[in-house]
Amino acid sequence: MARQCFFIVKIKAKKGHLIHGVGLRERILNCTEKTDVSGFVKNIKEDGTVEIHCSGTWKYFEPFFERLDELKPKFNIEEISTRQLKGMTAENAELLGLTSEFHIVRDDDLQEMVWALQGASKKFGELADKMNKEGNAAQPPADGQTTK
Repeated sequence: MARQCFFIVKIKAKKGHLIHGVGLRERILNCTEKTDVSGFVKNIKEDGTVEIHCSGTWKYFEPFFERLDELKPKFNIEEISTRQLKGMTAENAELLGLTSEFHIVRDDDLQEMVWALQGASKKFGELADKMNKEGNAAQPPADGQTTK
């Protein structure tokens, strides 16, 4: 029987960047496809990080961690730190929800909406900056003109 491993993974954004409300948890969920990695991912409101609590057999963690590393540039991730939980038993892991199908833990609806709006605002700002640099920014109509 393959050895079961347990990890807590903490993801920290680069200074000035958000990782809440930008689809990171959904992408992490996708990283678990075709693996036996189970557990959950959640936003940590207090410090702006994302945490993954997970379990699985060792052979699946290497590709899972490689997939997480591939997310760094797209989500402006500064650091991904992992801590193996040694001495964890399957019974304790089950109590902590680490043995169920991998899922996203969502905060209350209002907090999730705030994160989504912050993430969207940041993305729109980045897009506007890019368009301004490329000279593609929409120009406001001249006085007295209307737009369709």
